[in-house]
Amino acid sequence: MLEQARATCRGALCEPVEIDVALQTPSGPPTLWAIFLTAHKLSAEYQNRERHPLKGFAEIMSLNSLGDNWVPEGNLTEIRLGGRPAYRLLIHNKRATTAKGFIYVADSNGQVFLLLGTALKRPEELQSALEKTSFVKDAY
Repeated sequence: MLEQARATCRGALCEPVEIDVALQTPSGPPTLWAIFLTAHKLSAEYQNRERHPLKGFAEIMSLNSLGDNWVPEGNLTEIRLGGRPAYRLLIHNKRATTAKGFIYVADSNGQVFLLLGTALKRPEELQSALEKTSFVKDAY
C-alpha cells in the first residue's frame, strides 16, 4: 500500500526525507524529553513562497500528520524561529494531557523541515530551548 501511495504521490513531500533524526534524554523510561527533526529537500519550484506558502507545508506536516495520540491546542501560529518565518503548533497527548508537544515547520537551505519536541515534564523548558534555535549554513 505504501509503494502504491508513493507511486501516485505528486508534490514536494513525496520523496523520502533527507534528514530524519531523533534525540531523547537519557532519563530512562519514560523519556523526559524527545526531539525529532525531519527535512525534505525542495525543488526550486517548491522554494517559491509566493506559489507555495510556508503555511501550506506547515498544515500538511503538522495538522495532517498528528496521528491518533496527539491533539492540537489551538491553531498554527506564525512565529520567528532562528530569525526566520516559521509556524508552531502546540499539542498534547490524548492519554496523558500533561504530556505536551511543540511542532515547528520552517525552511532553510532549500529544505522544509519539521521540528517536534515532546515533554512529559517541564514542557516550558523544552519549548524555550527549541525556540532559541539558530540556523547555520551547512559546513560540509
